Amino acid sequence: SKSMEILYEEGDNGFIGINFNKEMNEWTMHIECHSWSHNKFKRYLKALEVVKEKLRERGIKRVYGFCRSKKERKFNIVFGAKAVSKGILLTEDGILNYLTVLET
Repeated sequence: SKSMEILYEEGDNGFIGINFNKEMNEWTMHIECHSWSHNKFKRYLKALEVVKEKLRERGIKRVYGFCRSKKERKFNIVFGAKAVSKGILLTEDGILNYLTVLET
């Protein structure tokens, strides 16, 4: 199922959510942020620490990210994710995505 579980939400600016990817048999994370600033970045970093704690409590040791561009991949890396070597994945919608992984 494609249902996203929201673990952090910031009004109309964005959210951090996870869902279980059955094809990969892994959890994936989605970080959405519409407007960006240094302060928002710091807030999201703090929120991500809380999210990672919630995930650890549930026994989730890592989450993957799908990045449609190198810019998105860089965004994930700024949040502590690592690029997966040879990590390019074709998703159901026919889009090639760079894969990142974040250890909780």
